[in-house]
Amino acid sequence: MRNFQLGQTIINTLCVIAITSVLTMGTISGFSWIYKRALAVKTVNDVNVAIMSVAERLGRGELLISEISFIGDSGYGFTSSPVDVREANGDWTQSIEIKVEDVPADVCEYLLKQEWGGGLYD
Repeated sequence: MRNFQLGQTIINTLCVIAITSVLTMGTISGFSWIYKRALAVKTVNDVNVAIMSVAERLGRGELLISEISFIGDSGYGFTSSPVDVREANGDWTQSIEIKVEDVPADVCEYLLKQEWGGGLYD
């Protein structure tokens, strides 16, 4: 009597499914990391735009009395407002505070772990 095998065995099929799922999980985590990085870069670019906008207004001699709000390319809300800062010698100077709203925790974590050299805020 001849024994003919047709198709895959269950063990072969389970091995193929396991390998495919491991590769899929690696791909998904890679895309997730790339997406976080892209959002982080857009956020940094938006902060630079906010800084340049404030610097341009100050360069034209405009007084910054109120807040300036906008939605950046990253989709987050940005607010820049003047704040009074007391220096070490006791003098008060006006500074600009830029707030970014609703940034996800994983993007914040990515931003904090990076070295963003060469920017205006160094």
